[in-house]
Amino acid sequence: HLAAKFIVPREDVHITRRAMSDSKGRFRLTGIGAGRVLWRGEKDAFAPRSGVLAVMTDVDGFRVRFDRGRIVQFLVRSGKTVIEKATITAPNEQKAETDARGMAQLAAVPEEPFTAVVRRDGYLRENVSVALKTDKPVVVDLKRAAAIRAHVVRASDGLAAGPGSVEVSFDGVTDIVPF
Repeated sequence: HLAAKFIVPREDVHITRRAMSDSKGRFRLTGIGAGRVLWRGEKDAFAPRSGVLAVMTDVDGFRVRFDRGRIVQFLVRSGKTVIEKATITAPNEQKAETDARGMAQLAAVPEEPFTAVVRRDGYLRENVSVALKTDKPVVVDLKRAAAIRAHVVRASDGLAAGPGSVEVSFDGVTDIVPF
């Protein structure tokens, strides 16, 4: 089934409508006002599609065409050391985890260029641009992350403060870490 998400922008407000297609791929959304509609269609094992549709009156015959997308391989390392269990996330929220060789594969990613996010505990997050036609693995070189260890205590008596979180900001990135 096709899961189609329609977003109708109105200044600061976004109205989101969803519809699931029937067994023949048909769906119907009613009560959509005239204007510009941003749409996104998703289907398992296919690359997601999105676009803009100008709605003036009823729209009939609108088609969302899916293709299998493409397969992109990644090699994740830090210097010459391959990184196992790194997570790679595509814009369509598809995820893959690297194996003992540092290799991972995303299937059904968009045909157009995109940015993947690569994460692994102990390393800095890396945003990686993936080109239009890539036949070779995308090589990602992760940098080791520094750790901040601290004891969170009450100012009044120096005893443990109990459960909570600490916000750490650096270079425009903010992480909130539970303690």
